[in-house]
Amino acid sequence: MLEFDPVEHAYRWQGKPVPGVTTIIRGALGDPFEHVAAPVLERARQRGSAVHKACELDDAGCLDEATVDARIVPYVEAWRKFRREFGFRVQFAERPLYHAVHGYAGTPDCAIELACGLPAIVDRKTGLPGPAAALQTAAYAELAYWLDAPPRQLRRFALRMLPNGRYQMHEYTNPGDFRDFLACLAVHRLKERLAT
Repeated sequence: MLEFDPVEHAYRWQGKPVPGVTTIIRGALGDPFEHVAAPVLERARQRGSAVHKACELDDAGCLDEATVDARIVPYVEAWRKFRREFGFRVQFAERPLYHAVHGYAGTPDCAIELACGLPAIVDRKTGLPGPAAALQTAAYAELAYWLDAPPRQLRRFALRMLPNGRYQMHEYTNPGDFRDFLACLAVHRLKERLAT
């Protein structure tokens, strides 16, 4: 059974801690935000959380727009624009998942089915997606679809929602991205062993 603590952003599988996708990547590649001032980072984190929640509620058809801060509205409009233009169906959003083969966990922002029938992972961003987004989306795609046999063809996107109601889409197509994520996972495990 997977447990997720959203405050600590920590995962446990059958009572034992397991690493999350973001922790694994940051542990191997470093924290891209380490030089950002704490108040700036906290404002960005709060904005990102509010946007994610509003988009999740909007997908479910239960967003009360009167409760949405005016600063968040353009990001929701960008998500709606993306949804209209791509004509997809949300399969699930913000669902913590565990990979029993590789022993890691994560919470994909959104798993969708495109109009053509292909599945896709969308990682919603309110800032620029960094180089780690390719590994992040690969790890989430594997989490979401690893039980499928044979593995399904799927697409992976980082969607940057802009404060003007528009969006920028970044698609990741390198089949080696998951292999690179597994290398980060190996580094994570090595650091854990050396620390004990």
